[in-house]
Amino acid sequence: MFSQNAFEISVAATTAYPSSSTGAQELLVGGQLALNLEIENQALTDMNGFKIQMKDHANGEWYDFITNTEIAAGVADNILFLSGTLPSATPAGSKTHMHIRANACKFMRFLPKLASSTGTVMIRGSKISL
Repeated sequence: MFSQNAFEISVAATTAYPSSSTGAQELLVGGQLALNLEIENQALTDMNGFKIQMKDHANGEWYDFITNTEIAAGVADNILFLSGTLPSATPAGSKTHMHIRANACKFMRFLPKLASSTGTVMIRGSKISL
């Protein structure tokens, strides 16, 4: 059982970034938080992309918050920690970890991309007040 600040999101991933209509689920963030993420690639193929989008209110538009390029280059100011394997290169059947600063967004979604085929990427984490 998860506490109020813990979450688990299952994303149906393909070779393209998912849209909200193809499996990306929204996480209600709602404030100045840090998010501790465990990203588990449950697919039979490696991941080759991962980005995080946010929107500022319920009727707002989604926009890129942390992109695959920023993760790979290590230049996103809102990434607090990355474990050894980058989320965008998580091998099949493996996990990686990432801590991010959520700033003042209202909603966030996690968008994984696979090198080939389809599969599931599980994102588990917790929200920590800053």
